[in-house]
Amino acid sequence: MRGLVGLLLTTGVAAAQVTPVGTTQPGSQGWPALASPTVPPSLPSGGVTTENRTPGSPLVQYPPADTLGPTPTDLGPPSGPLPGSLADEFAREYAHRQHLRTCDYWGNRYTLFPTSLLWEPPLADKRAARLAAAYAKDDAVVGRAYDLSLGQTVGLLRIDRDGLDGSVQLDVFGAAFARFAGPTLVVSDFRGGVPLTFRRGDWFSRIAYEHTSSFLGDGLAPVSRAFPGPRYRKEEAVVGVGRWFDDRVRVYGQAAYAFGFTVDGLADDGNKRKQRYQLGAEWFPWGVNCSGWGGQPFVAVNGDFRGETDFGGDGTAQAGWLWRNPLQRLASLRVYAEYFSGRPLYGQFSRAERSSHYGIGVACDY
Repeated sequence: MRGLVGLLLTTGVAAAQVTPVGTTQPGSQGWPALASPTVPPSLPSGGVTTENRTPGSPLVQYPPADTLGPTPTDLGPPSGPLPGSLADEFAREYAHRQHLRTCDYWGNRYTLFPTSLLWEPPLADKRAARLAAAYAKDDAVVGRAYDLSLGQTVGLLRIDRDGLDGSVQLDVFGAAFARFAGPTLVVSDFRGGVPLTFRRGDWFSRIAYEHTSSFLGDGLAPVSRAFPGPRYRKEEAVVGVGRWFDDRVRVYGQAAYAFGFTVDGLADDGNKRKQRYQLGAEWFPWGVNCSGWGGQPFVAVNGDFRGETDFGGDGTAQAGWLWRNPLQRLASLRVYAEYFSGRPLYGQFSRAERSSHYGIGVACDY
């Protein structure tokens, strides 16, 4: 009799450990299809799974599957970035670019719409395509002036040689520049072009076609006799070269020749009027890879020598603070003070008197 009672007790204990009807044990992923309804609806972090439980310990029960929402792959910490986080956005963007915009062919890597530029717009070049606003007192034409620019350079196609330090990129840019005297538009210039840029090591260069045209605004009626509204239009071929030094100093130079040149009021002195030259340098004391909330200081100078102004030289010097996204451009956002000396860079004012002025501004490269 005692043997029979012991057998019954042993059988009862074993049956109590069997999974109840309507429930299943966690599978290889740690989540069951059904579970005991007596388990609390929340699952503590670091819970025991079939993979990490101590041998001999009971398996945990989980809430019903229909209360769990999306089924994760495991019960441990997520293997990737949190959905919607900055790291997740970067990871998805990189994956999409690799899948949709990059391919390898005959030893070259081709990238559509690259986000960086081989020739980055010079900071102190007031004719570069960017979003910017500046205030200055220019007595040569309108007194207090507000200069606005709206433009962008877009990369279309980049070719990287496999195993070689060299890249070629085709870009396109467009920009509109406007000067206001209070709410009145005084003058507006439009520029656009198609540059082919190159990069090898610390050297970078470009060849480009550029168009420039200038138009007087309605606000120049009082001074129309001084500026009788000459037409201004240039079609230029441009060649430029530059170099980085220790990722802290950049120097560059460009030369342009206007094969299409229309400026009323100027005699065509052979090829002299059709030439244009540009020189500049930039300094970043912490290097171009410095980023973050703190930003970094910068100093930049740029000189323009135009044939229509008898190569008198127009100089711009800027100093300020910039915040940069290292995955995109040279400077994402910067604030600065500037000093300008020369004739106004707007085409319609190329015959104005030379002047000097100080100004403040904010600019975005994107």
